[in-house]
Amino acid sequence: MNYLPSFKVWGVCILFLFATSSNLFAQSETRTGADCAIDCLNLPEEEIIRSIVECERCYEWYLLNDDSTSAARVVQVIGEALFFYGSSDSALSYLEVGANLYRRTRNRWLEADIRSSISQLYATNGEYEKALSELKLAVNLVEVPELRDSLHPYYAHMGELLYATLEYEQSLVYYTRALEMFERFSNAFFYKATCYSMTASYLVLGQYSEADSLLKLADRVVVDEPYQQIILLMQKSTEGRFYYDTDQYEKSLNAYLAIADKTDPTFDFGYYVEVNIGLANDYAALGRYDQADSLFVAVIENGRLTANVYFLEDVFRSYAFFLEEIGEFEKSSEVLWQAIEIKDSLLESERLSDLRELHVVDLEQDNFSLMDANKTKQAQIEYYEEYDRLLRFIIIISVIFILILGLLVYYLWSTRRKLAVRETELESNYRKLEEIDRQRVELVKILGHDLRGPIWGLRNFVETLAGGQLVEADEQNLRAHALSSLLEIQDLLEDLTDWAESSGGFLLEFEDIQLRPLLDGMLSTYRLNALAKGIEIYLRIEPDVIVTTDRRALLTIMRNVIQNAIKHTSSGSVTIFSNKGEFTTEVGVMDTGEGMETETIESLKLNGRAKSKEGTDGESGRGIGMQTVLLLCDEIGITLDIESELGAGTTVTLKNLVLSASD
Repeated sequence: MNYLPSFKVWGVCILFLFATSSNLFAQSETRTGADCAIDCLNLPEEEIIRSIVECERCYEWYLLNDDSTSAARVVQVIGEALFFYGSSDSALSYLEVGANLYRRTRNRWLEADIRSSISQLYATNGEYEKALSELKLAVNLVEVPELRDSLHPYYAHMGELLYATLEYEQSLVYYTRALEMFERFSNAFFYKATCYSMTASYLVLGQYSEADSLLKLADRVVVDEPYQQIILLMQKSTEGRFYYDTDQYEKSLNAYLAIADKTDPTFDFGYYVEVNIGLANDYAALGRYDQADSLFVAVIENGRLTANVYFLEDVFRSYAFFLEEIGEFEKSSEVLWQAIEIKDSLLESERLSDLRELHVVDLEQDNFSLMDANKTKQAQIEYYEEYDRLLRFIIIISVIFILILGLLVYYLWSTRRKLAVRETELESNYRKLEEIDRQRVELVKILGHDLRGPIWGLRNFVETLAGGQLVEADEQNLRAHALSSLLEIQDLLEDLTDWAESSGGFLLEFEDIQLRPLLDGMLSTYRLNALAKGIEIYLRIEPDVIVTTDRRALLTIMRNVIQNAIKHTSSGSVTIFSNKGEFTTEVGVMDTGEGMETETIESLKLNGRAKSKEGTDGESGRGIGMQTVLLLCDEIGITLDIESELGAGTTVTLKNLVLSASD
C-alpha cells in the first residue's frame, strides 16, 4: 500500500486542542479580557475570526498596561483561530508575535505551547524542516527541571514529525516517551492517540506483532465522550493500515467503511484522502477494480487536492500504480502526466521544465520496468505458492510434534507429582512409626516401674506366710495389703490395655447411653476402697440424661478420673454430677481431696503427664492414666477441664457430651 505520509492523527488532535488548550496546559496563566470590549480569550474560533479588530484592540490595551503575557495570549488565540480556518500565512504572523512576547516575559511554558502551534502550521504546509526546528525549541523549553515532570504533547508531536520525514526508528523513541508521560498523568485521550500514531511507525518498519500489541493496548483505554469521535477516526484508519499490511483486506475494508461517512474534506483533508485511498487499495486487493477506480477518481477530482502539494503527487502516483497493476498502462501514463501538469501550475516556472523531464524519465523507466516485471511475476507467484504449501506442511508436522512433546512432558510432570505425594506420605508414616516405637519403649519402662512395687509387696507377703511367724492381726493386715496390690496390678493392666488401644486408634461405636445406670454399675467396684478411706461417693445425675457416645471410651475416662479422685482424697466425699444443656451436657467428678498446683494442671492439660505423686494412703502412681484419658477425649470429641485448689479439692469436667436426639 502506498501510504501517504500525513499528519492526520495529530493534525486532528491539535486542531481539537486549539479549542480546549486550557484543559491540557494547566500551568497557563491566562486572564480574561474584562477590561476590553470583548472577552476574546474565551471566544470560540468562529467568533474570534469575526472579531479580529476588537481582539487586536485588546492586545494593544494589554501592552499599554504592561501585561505582555495576556497580550501574547490574545494574539495566540487569533493565530490559532486563523489556522483552524485555513489562513496559514496570517496565522503564522500572529503566532510569531506571540512567541516573541512570551520569550520577553521568560514564560517558558507558554512559549513552548505557541512554538508547538507554529510547528504544526509548518507541518501542515509540508515544511518539515521548519516544523522540526520549532518543535525542538518547544521540547527544550519544557525540559528544564521545574517543567520536566509536566504534561505536554511535544514528544508525540516530535514522533509524528520524524515519521513524516521517514525517520521511523527515531519516531518510536519519542512516541515511547510520550506514552510514559501520558500514562503517568492518566491522560487517556493522548495516550490512545499516541498508540495509534506509534502503530504507523511499526507498520512501516514491518514490525507487525508490535503494531498488533499496540492496537490491542489502545482498545483497552477508555476516553471521555467529547473525544470519542476523534478517537474513532484514528482507530479505524490505523486498523485499516494494519489489516491491509497483514493481507486482511476484508477487515481493512470494514475499518475504513466505518469512518468513510465521518471524514469531512473541509475539516481535515488528510483523513479524507487516507480513508478513500485506503478503501481504493482494499477494493483493488479484493479484485473490485471498478469501485477502487471510482474512489481514486473522486479524490483526484476534489478541488482541495490541486491546492495541496503535500498530497498531490502521492495520490496521483497511487492511482497510477493501481492502473499499472490492472494493466491500464496508457491511462497510468496519462495520470502521471496529469499530476505533473497540476504540480507544474503550483510550482515556480523555472523549476517546471526540470521536474517535467524528471517525471517523463521516471514514467518511461517505470513503464519499461513494469513490462519486464510482469513477465517474471507469474513465475514468482508459482514459486511462492509451492513454497507456501511446503511451509504449511512443515508447520503442521511441527505442531503435531509439539503436541506429542507436550503430552510427554505433562505425563512426566504428573508422574513426578504423584511420586512426590507418595514420598510425603511415606515420610509421614515413618514419623508416625518412630513416635509409636518411642511410646512403646516408654510404655515398657512405665510398666516395669509400676509393676515392681505391687509384685514386691506380694512376694514379701508370700515369704512371710511361708515363715509361719505371723500373728492373726498382722496376717489380716498383710492380706488386705496383698489384695490392694492385686487390685492395683489389675487396674494397671486395664489402663495399659486402654492406653494401647487409644494410641492405635479405637474402633468407635457411638450409641445412646443412659448415663446414671452406666456410672452406678461402675461405682460398685470402688465403693469398698472409698469406704476403707472414709470417703462418701455421691451420684447426682438425673435418670433421664441420655448421651450419644462410645460406651467403652466413656467408661475408661470416668474410671480413671474417679480412681484419681479417691486416690488423692483422705476423707470427705467424691461427687459425680451433670449439668444438662439444650444440646449437650457436662459430666464432672468433684472431690474434697488435697488438690493440685497450677503447674501440675498445665502439665496434665498439655500432654496428660505430671510428676508422679502418691495417694493419701501411699498409693503409687502409674503415669499413663491421664494420658489415656486425653487421647480418648479427642477420639470421641469432648473436652476435659480441670479446676483445683491446694487443700480444697479438684473438679474434673467432661464438656460437650452430645445429648441423644430422643432425650
